[in-house]
Amino acid sequence: MEIKAKTKLDFEAAKALAHVSLYRKKNPKKSFALWCALCLILACLVVASAIWFKDWKTFVYPAIALALLFFMNAFTYYIIPRIQYKSLSKLKDVENEYVFTDDALKVLTRNESYSGVSEMKYGLFVKAYETSEYFFLFQTNSNVFVIDKSSLEGGGPEDVRGILKPYLKRNYFKCRY
Repeated sequence: MEIKAKTKLDFEAAKALAHVSLYRKKNPKKSFALWCALCLILACLVVASAIWFKDWKTFVYPAIALALLFFMNAFTYYIIPRIQYKSLSKLKDVENEYVFTDDALKVLTRNESYSGVSEMKYGLFVKAYETSEYFFLFQTNSNVFVIDKSSLEGGGPEDVRGILKPYLKRNYFKCRY
């Protein structure tokens, strides 16, 4: 059995990878919204306490800490994916062709400066994440194959999942988004 897929490493794929790396199995949009709501509630409590106790100087530090927490969260959600995509340099917009066989994943990579073929046994993958749009197969904690589910031919996501799960066992994660 062979399942084929083609994936172009564009900004959307890089953004999804950054969100999987940062938020793991949690939905990034919901996590970001929850953190923003928490910051807003805490900010309201700080302001209400400052008004109640009529002491603004005491509440400057918590307000600064909340502002930093909010901006760190926004930076993580919006800016880090852009930084990671720009850091790809020559790998930007590289198109990979993947072939899932019974015992290994074959990868054909092509762009104007690089062309190569590799094969990797499924047991060598460190972990895998599955979202609604992509599979992320980690060779190491920093090297990953990004596979677009919409490009699968010869089988569906459940077939790929069926191939990978026996090898990865507890290191196969299905994300909620």
